[in-house]
Amino acid sequence: MLKTYAVRVRAVYDLVDVLLERIGQQPGALLKTTAAADARTIARAHDPAARVALTFKLDPASTPYELKGYAFTIARSDVSGSDWIRYDPTHPQRYTIPNWDGLLSDVSIAPPAAYAIPAQWAVLIDRLDAHGITYHRLAEPMKVSAQGYQLDQPHWAAHPFEGHLMLRDVQVHAVPRETILPTGSVIVPLGQRAANVAIELLEPQAPDSMLRWGYLDAIFEPKEYGEPRVLEKLARGMLASDPALEAAFERKVHDDPAFAADPAARLMFFFERSPWYAAQEVGAYPVLRLGAAELKTLDSGPAH
Repeated sequence: MLKTYAVRVRAVYDLVDVLLERIGQQPGALLKTTAAADARTIARAHDPAARVALTFKLDPASTPYELKGYAFTIARSDVSGSDWIRYDPTHPQRYTIPNWDGLLSDVSIAPPAAYAIPAQWAVLIDRLDAHGITYHRLAEPMKVSAQGYQLDQPHWAAHPFEGHLMLRDVQVHAVPRETILPTGSVIVPLGQRAANVAIELLEPQAPDSMLRWGYLDAIFEPKEYGEPRVLEKLARGMLASDPALEAAFERKVHDDPAFAADPAARLMFFFERSPWYAAQEVGAYPVLRLGAAELKTLDSGPAH
């Protein structure tokens, strides 16, 4: 960043030139290495003990690294009220710094045999096409038993990024699901070279999943609500029939002053625990995870 624009652009050209030259010197070795990597990814679909890392953390062990830099000074800024770093390009200097160049698996998942995406989620299917991911369409409705996710407590970024309001945090709970996939739903088997891309797009905890990019925000929108006059009566019936619920409500009122002072929140406490709220399936992640046995029962139809 301390070099001129022309020098930085030329450095990129030189780097690309060197890389292409190296690739041209040993094309066979590169093709062999990439083919072996693809084969390992495809074979992993038949390994029940396989794990795939979604996020990583730094290895706490570092190695010394000699950084070629410049001398600098740090002064208190009366403009920003923070530290002001000033480099002196006329005085090159070398620094030995710790280099954390190792990564460890942080959040990981056991990959399914395949994903199932209901036909109505066309926006997700379009993304599969854009990434060249192979899938099959169901020729008729199929009932499936699969693993799903229930998502709760979503929190979005305060400002947009690349035209999207990113989902920054969400609670993810694995739950069993039984549903009927409509005609045209797609099955994404993970015995393919693009399996890792499919996982990064479809696993909700992946940092670049379609959930995180805001393509599934609609699942967090309840479409029905309860009138206060109706919820007043509903709440009393629920309290009378469920001592555990009554105790939980009283604790909430006692421990959370903001909740205690909010009539709407108090009534919503009961509506969210009613069958009418549950029927909306708020937070039900639509992408399902199929095991090997479930995958075999599906009439996949022609590959796309």
